[in-house]
Amino acid sequence: IRLYISDSFRYSRSHYITYPLSEISDADWYKQLLAEYGMRTFLPPSTFRQPLSKPQEVLSVVTLIRSRKDINTVLGAVRVDILKSDVLNMLRHGNYTEPSAAYLVDENLNIICGADSSLTLSDEELAADIHELQKETGSFSGVQTQSESVFGLSAPVFDGCRVFTVASMNNLLSPVKDLRNQMIVLTILISVIAFILSYVYAKYSTRRIKTLAKQVQRVENGDLNVSCIVDSDDEIGELQNSFNFMVRRISVLIDERYNLGKNLKDMELRALQAQINPHFLYNTLDLISWKATANGDMETVDIVVKLARFYRLSLSNGSDFLPLSDEAEHVRLFVELTNLSRGRTVELITKIDPSIADYPIMKLILQPIVENSLFHGLYELDDRAGVICLSAERIGSYVQIRIQDNGIGMDKGKLAEILAKKDKPVVNTRRGGYGIGNILERLHIYYDDDFMFEIDSAILVGTTVTIRIPYSRTDSPQIHAERPIGGAEQN
Repeated sequence: IRLYISDSFRYSRSHYITYPLSEISDADWYKQLLAEYGMRTFLPPSTFRQPLSKPQEVLSVVTLIRSRKDINTVLGAVRVDILKSDVLNMLRHGNYTEPSAAYLVDENLNIICGADSSLTLSDEELAADIHELQKETGSFSGVQTQSESVFGLSAPVFDGCRVFTVASMNNLLSPVKDLRNQMIVLTILISVIAFILSYVYAKYSTRRIKTLAKQVQRVENGDLNVSCIVDSDDEIGELQNSFNFMVRRISVLIDERYNLGKNLKDMELRALQAQINPHFLYNTLDLISWKATANGDMETVDIVVKLARFYRLSLSNGSDFLPLSDEAEHVRLFVELTNLSRGRTVELITKIDPSIADYPIMKLILQPIVENSLFHGLYELDDRAGVICLSAERIGSYVQIRIQDNGIGMDKGKLAEILAKKDKPVVNTRRGGYGIGNILERLHIYYDDDFMFEIDSAILVGTTVTIRIPYSRTDSPQIHAERPIGGAEQN
């Protein structure tokens, strides 16, 4: 294969695969292709010498590469060379009798090349026979008998080229009787083999179907530890694949249902434990507040009142949902109490759109995130005051909540580790709170996949957590009313 490209290319003159286009620009066939907008042409035999090889006669097919933008612009040419000896070998394969001969002729019926033969026909006789046969067949293929010879002319196979064959009539007819006998024997043999193969395949297919039916019966009896061996790609193999997928899917669904029930029991137990005698807790805190008031310790009174309100919002009479404003107040109380216990001052800035202040969201969704900001970002600052900004707004059909701090931030590795916890929804037992995994699990249970949870963090800049949940007033859960801040609940 020779690729003719523009002379301006560095490797255009390598004469190994690439050649300069100028070498063929003066050729008659090249000019004819340009003038007639031809795509390809068949060239007569020529001599070609590859690098480090001897010269050889070749037949060539050439096609032009034109620009898509301008058909008159030629970008290059591809030339495929076929050894003349290979063409002759192919023509010899057409000589299925002796004596016979095969020739390759061009569109003008001139002989391009021909295989050696024992025929004694001269070139003039061959030319006359070719033209005579072409008059009868036209552009189609045809066969003509003359004396003891048979002449055949094929239809044009490439750019008008044809194959012309000459064979002896006697030699052609001699194998007919042997061929007929062979065909009879072969037909009988094929029939017997086809019958045997059909019988064997039918038995094999029946056995596979029976095996599949037994596996189905085992599944019907409750045994899911079954699997079919897929032994082919036919219809039965597709059934075996579908059966294996169905069994695996049923097993996964059963495990998911079991785990869901187990998690539900655990969550119910934790809910019961969290609500054990809340009135006793409130009354005890109220007693502490009364004692501190009597002793004039107003700082202790403030702490107790905030703590009572914090736990009332956490328990929320057993409800799983709170108004967005109450959840924000819960976060504020948590930050103030944590600041008092740590002796630190972290400022909480709250920006809640008034139109969604009473919108219900799941409780304990924001507090764990703020807790992480405090203990893993803001309390480790020593060069600036810590600030947390809690904002909420409605964006289209969603409510977007954003918690942003100016803490120490975290690298990508730590961020990936935190996000990986969505597959491990465990409770943060070290401080008794809920982890990121638990938040994601609860969001997924209630909102399915129709929510967004993103964390963006940068070292020494801070961390931003964005939650987006659907806004819908029609399917919102019932929210239990909460008393305003002012004291613990009484029996």
